[in-house]
Amino acid sequence: MKKTTPAESNYIKITNDELDKLNAIVIGLLKKWELNEKQKSALISEHPSSETHLRLSILLNIHEELRLMFNNPINIYGYMKMINHNAPFYGSRPIDLACKDIEGLKLTYRAIYDVSTTVFRTR
Repeated sequence: MKKTTPAESNYIKITNDELDKLNAIVIGLLKKWELNEKQKSALISEHPSSETHLRLSILLNIHEELRLMFNNPINIYGYMKMINHNAPFYGSRPIDLACKDIEGLKLTYRAIYDVSTTVFRTR
């Protein structure tokens, strides 16, 4: 049976107002990650509304995992733009994979989640 992470589990229905609030929170997060407009758009703007909640959820879960892994803002907010030689990034930046498509975003989250749960939470 496939292990399901929080970002991949079934999510509850939310109102448009709640979705707008989540969107505002994620936009603030993406600013802290210092993403350009093309990256921001690839992550949250160019997609059908049925996918919006999932994308916002994954992005917030990525942030939460980074906060659990690191205790300094440079790593928390800079990790997504740092070169990473581990799978599945292989010398690219996590943000590059995340911006490709929804599967890239899920794969980015899964990689961060796996490191967070196997390395950082076992200390």
